[in-house]
Amino acid sequence: MVIATLRRLLDTRELKRLDELLTYFENNVDRMDYQSYRSQNLRISSACVESANYHVTGARMKQQGMRWSREGAEEMAPLRADLFNGVWRERTRQMLKQAA
Repeated sequence: MVIATLRRLLDTRELKRLDELLTYFENNVDRMDYQSYRSQNLRISSACVESANYHVTGARMKQQGMRWSREGAEEMAPLRADLFNGVWRERTRQMLKQAA
């Protein structure tokens, strides 16, 4: 239904962004069976993942006075996840062992 509607709009307006959106939907239609997912009690939103990502990395790395380069943030993110997941000590021991 959505794809057919977008295709009709594309035929009348020829908008590039609409064409990109249509292509996205067509390429991902097999992942959009939301009624089936709901009937299986599966989550269809990424909100909980986005929230966890913000709390594990974003909020912790954006505290007052902190500035991160892209490389530094990419190095720090797995360490923050380790701390959040309770494996900090184990991971630190592994890293120190590898460095020796």
